[in-house]
Amino acid sequence: MVGAHRRHASQAIALNIAEERQSDERGSTPVV
Repeated sequence: MVGAHRRHASQAIALNIAEERQSDERGSTPVV
C-alpha cells in the first residue's frame, strides 16, 4: 500500500505542476 500511496502522491504533484505550467502559458491564474 505504501507504493500505491507514493505513486498517487507523485501523480498529484505532476498534475499540480502541469496546471501551473498551463497557467503560466496563459498568463492568468488557474480557475479551481
